[in-house]
Amino acid sequence: MKILIIGYSGSGKSTLAQQLADYYQIPKLHLDQLFFLENWQPRPATDFIGELKIFLKTKQDWVIDGVYSRFLLEERLEAADQIIFLNFPRWLAFGRVCKRYLTYRGKTRPSAPHGCQERLDWPFIKFILFTSRHPKRQKIYKEICQTYSDKIITLHSQKELDSFIGHLK
Repeated sequence: MKILIIGYSGSGKSTLAQQLADYYQIPKLHLDQLFFLENWQPRPATDFIGELKIFLKTKQDWVIDGVYSRFLLEERLEAADQIIFLNFPRWLAFGRVCKRYLTYRGKTRPSAPHGCQERLDWPFIKFILFTSRHPKRQKIYKEICQTYSDKIITLHSQKELDSFIGHLK
């Protein structure tokens, strides 16, 4: 089974990835962990792509969370047996990020890259509330939903997410 989880920041992609990896006993990859080096410094694109290619080629089953649309997105979408789109409202996502910050402030959360302490600064707030909801990104999600309608599951709320997880058990 190959599962790709996409969606906006703060929607719960990493948490769901961990739950699905545990449930199906398959490898997981948090793309944030692959993309960022210590102190939230981006990894060189060629290194990121190379590591992602290795993961995709060497794992028979997987769960991957994250979008990173400039990096092998079509390959991941094609390879996935199931695509889960967490399409939560921006204020719900922002609230979840605030809660995450309060929980992990000054620490590195389990799904974050090594050496990257949880942060909540203006550039990240702006990204969560505005940049990540830019029409260009919304268009990408819309196209994914249309192109891969046979294998996409769109969840709009915590209630829908809880129901989805409940059906696994």
